[in-house]
Amino acid sequence: MRERVVRLGVPRHRGVGPTGGRGHFLSALFDSAEPPREAFGFEIQDDHLNVARRSIASGSSRLSLIQADIFSIDFQTLPWS
Repeated sequence: MRERVVRLGVPRHRGVGPTGGRGHFLSALFDSAEPPREAFGFEIQDDHLNVARRSIASGSSRLSLIQADIFSIDFQTLPWS
């Protein structure tokens, strides 16, 4: 996954993992040469969310992992800094 993110070659200032799963995509974002300043990850399944919370390397306050159904999220109300 990390290789795919790096291949994009475009700085990402914000990131969204709409179906965060176990955190592979978001982890790759934060492990990239230019990690996002902030990101949100959404996952509906509790067990996947718990794995993601443990596996995100940065442990960063710049990442918010939220248990939610992506189809219930109003992206215009996300509290981006």
